[in-house]
Amino acid sequence: MYDLKYHLVWVPKYRAHILDGQLGWYLKEVFRRIAEEYEFHIDTMEVMEDHVHVFVEAPPGGIRQHSWCKCSRVYLHERYIRSFPR
Repeated sequence: MYDLKYHLVWVPKYRAHILDGQLGWYLKEVFRRIAEEYEFHIDTMEVMEDHVHVFVEAPPGGIRQHSWCKCSRVYLHERYIRSFPR
C-alpha cells in the first residue's frame, strides 16, 4: 500500500501574469490529459495568474518531474501557438 503525493508548481517564463481566462482553463485541460496519459490522479489543481499548483497522487516511480515538465511544455507549446495568437 502506498500514499505518495507530489506538490508540483508550474510557472510561465518570467512569472508572467497570463494564466487567467481561456488560457487558465486550457492549462487545466492540458494537465488533466497528461495525468490521464501517465495514469496518475490529480488531487487538487489551482490556477493563479502567474503559476499553477498541482497536487498529484501516483504510485512509487509513477511520476518523474522531468517527464511532467517535458510533457506540459510540449502540449502547451504546440497548442498555445495555434490556439492563442498574440
